[in-house]
Amino acid sequence: MPPKTSRLSQLVCGAVLGLAVPGCAVFERKQISHDPCTPDQIMVERGEEFPVLDGVGWVVGIPGKVLLWNRRVDNHHISAGTEEQLVNYMAQNGLYDTKVRLNQYNPGDEWRRLVKNKHVAPGWKYTFGAIDTLAYTIFPGRIFGGDRYSPYTNTVHVYSDVPSLAQLPAAYAKDVNTRVYPGTYVFTQSIAGLNLIHETINTRDVLAYTESNSSPEEQREALDVLSPRYGLALGGTVGSFVNLNPATGAIELVGLLGGHAVGRYRSSQIPGEQDQPSYSRTAPPSETEVQQASHESESDDQAVP
Repeated sequence: MPPKTSRLSQLVCGAVLGLAVPGCAVFERKQISHDPCTPDQIMVERGEEFPVLDGVGWVVGIPGKVLLWNRRVDNHHISAGTEEQLVNYMAQNGLYDTKVRLNQYNPGDEWRRLVKNKHVAPGWKYTFGAIDTLAYTIFPGRIFGGDRYSPYTNTVHVYSDVPSLAQLPAAYAKDVNTRVYPGTYVFTQSIAGLNLIHETINTRDVLAYTESNSSPEEQREALDVLSPRYGLALGGTVGSFVNLNPATGAIELVGLLGGHAVGRYRSSQIPGEQDQPSYSRTAPPSETEVQQASHESESDDQAVP
């Protein structure tokens, strides 16, 4: 089937899906729910060190290093500093039910999380979710890399020692978990064109957070990495509607180089020292935060004579 027909089929499917959900509720938002059985701390697991295996992964990740021009992309060695910044971002956004795996391969636990995940409807979990988890099992990120978020197991997988790249899948986790219909929303993000919705939301949120909570050097790195990554995604989306494969690659290359140019220019505008604006998260407060605020308010009222 020609690519154009394939893309047309995706768009028609997306349109029918949108009509099937009254009021386009697939894009409506809600508060991030929190399982009361889950502790109010970010769940992080780190994979054991296997120098030979991680060395293979480093070599496999060379294309990503070249594309984003950063040697710590898919380097399979996440520093404590990157972990801390990721945890701080997730805690500030109430992502306590989302698990983080730092360069870890654990398919058994991922299948268990797939079954226990209550954020996504069973119809999505046991179809697309099963395929996604099977792909994780057969093609382990411990070798092939690729920082990503699995909405079906509610897990963030990190293989790069770049804080902004580690936070990007966490931003997608926040985006998905604030949707009224998360499974349906994730499906729409696999449709060419619509996928730029989450790419734009997540990139902007991470850059806003970095601007408020990181050093000027870290802000520059975030712009230098996320801008070409977004440009590549934009070029790939535009190119997917073109019927000629060479033209598709050329459009992706233009998007990548354009992203590099924009990122370098914006990062050059960041001074060495500046006042940090306060970060305003896009996600509503979690249920736990609402209850804690209510409890503190009641305590203050009782303390007043």
